[in-house]
Amino acid sequence: MRYDKKKSDDTGEKCFMSGCKGMIPTAFDVQAVSKKDRIHQSELPIALCEQILDYVTYEGEVVLDSFAASGVVGEAALMMKRNCILIEILKENIEKTKQRFESKMWVSDSWG
Repeated sequence: MRYDKKKSDDTGEKCFMSGCKGMIPTAFDVQAVSKKDRIHQSELPIALCEQILDYVTYEGEVVLDSFAASGVVGEAALMMKRNCILIEILKENIEKTKQRFESKMWVSDSWG
């Protein structure tokens, strides 16, 4: 988090700002994933995930996606040098996510 000089000066203690790096836009200009390219019905565009992650995370932080589905958030996180934890209950989605990551050469020995 960014250092909060004003609050630190006021309190005499080292304080950090909470929240985002900037104002998150109310709309993003990102092309939707085409039906033929989707591996999950509610798949988000990678570009959208990258833009959002850029606002709310820093390089090296951990991104948690507790409903991973197609793994797009995890892919975006890794592309932006963030660590990620993906949780998914459906085996078919886990297999599709594994294929997504293996096709990008992000092979892991810790698949659950």
